Amino acid sequence: MTLPVDPGTVEPGPNDLDDDQLVRRVLEGDRDAFTLLFHRHDPFMRRVILHIVRNQQDMEDVAVSTWIKVWDKLSTLRDGSKFRPWLTKIARNKVRDHLRGKCGRDPCLRHGQELREEGSSDEEDEKLVDPEDIEDRVATAIAFEEAWEVALKKMRPEQIKCLIFHLQGWKIEAIVERLGLTMTKPRLTEGTVRTYISEAYRILHEEFRKRLDGDQNDE
Repeated sequence: MTLPVDPGTVEPGPNDLDDDQLVRRVLEGDRDAFTLLFHRHDPFMRRVILHIVRNQQDMEDVAVSTWIKVWDKLSTLRDGSKFRPWLTKIARNKVRDHLRGKCGRDPCLRHGQELREEGSSDEEDEKLVDPEDIEDRVATAIAFEEAWEVALKKMRPEQIKCLIFHLQGWKIEAIVERLGLTMTKPRLTEGTVRTYISEAYRILHEEFRKRLDGDQNDE
């Protein structure tokens, strides 16, 4: 399959047009507007898909088929401002189709349970997903990604840096050594790094909890 967009034809930087305006331009024949929509929403969508399929190649396959469907069905979208939820719904359906296809080929999945084939590894088993659990997985993935985007805007730069290194598995002392040369006010210590990380996780957790509870009114 081929994407209905050349990601290299338009700069992916910010622009002044909202989703509704871009959708209208696409429907008027502006392919560059579709490329801008792609750059704006593709990273989010791919992260959501990857949360569910847990496999890079599967994610790529689902992402491509999703954008092809978006291109084919964009004229049916009545409200362009709802582009992201509409895109996510298409991605969810494509994930479901993909996993159901895998279930049909993979004897490990029967009756909604992940059954281990003789000789299969734990890592392989962890990649298997119950298609009946897709709705919950999609909702959780979307909630986390939306929370992540909002939380980053509320964190200070030093909190973001420390959090990202911590998520990558760096030890506290390694983060201090890595960032100590560039972050000197206040002087970076292990205690300071722990505080930055703790506060960053608190912000992220609060935003995630809001979305799981359906409360986003304070944004």
